[in-house]
Amino acid sequence: MYPAIHRAVIESIKQEVTSSDDPAHLAPEARSGRHNAYGRALEGKDPYPERKDDTPYGLGLDYVTGLGPRHKDFTNGDTMADRVQSMESMKDIRRQTVEQWESTGETQGSAAFSISESGKIGAAKKLVGEDLPAIVTNDPDHLGEAFMSSYNVKYEVRGTDPDGSLVVQYTLDNTTSTESALHFIGYYDWLKYAEIADGPITSAVSQTVTWTERIPGKSR
Repeated sequence: MYPAIHRAVIESIKQEVTSSDDPAHLAPEARSGRHNAYGRALEGKDPYPERKDDTPYGLGLDYVTGLGPRHKDFTNGDTMADRVQSMESMKDIRRQTVEQWESTGETQGSAAFSISESGKIGAAKKLVGEDLPAIVTNDPDHLGEAFMSSYNVKYEVRGTDPDGSLVVQYTLDNTTSTESALHFIGYYDWLKYAEIADGPITSAVSQTVTWTERIPGKSR
């Protein structure tokens, strides 16, 4: 059973999202925000949590010092959610989402971005040409990707619009550990054993980023 406050919020947001004959009566960002709040309420979470301004720099410091919470959640409006949404690789994630949706009709699925697909040389070029410069310059379009490295996301299509656009909730789980930190020297099989160096200093931290956005259908 949902707490009484969440039941009320669920009904309120559901009416706001579905009450109009024109699903686009809300601006895209507002519509995505409503769906995100609705999804959080269904999960028993605060539908409108206080904004979190954690950055990749701060999360990296939590890992290095062993201080702070070992896990943090982020959602629409949070700095980390903004960084993830703006990642260059998300363009391909969105493409995978639309193609899977239009080919299978399944509302749930997963998509992935892998640095290793381009091989060690390609990974090294990305490290030198994109990741390290992004860290130095605080590049908002590449900093999130430099922090996340390779990743998988789960998605759920929450709704569709007449123009073919999808309202999609994405969930990305990430762990910052010695293994992931060492990707800055390259990508090797032996890195999977590096986690034995974690803790109490350089203690692994994890993040879950869940956000909802509106993306054009393939026909757009």
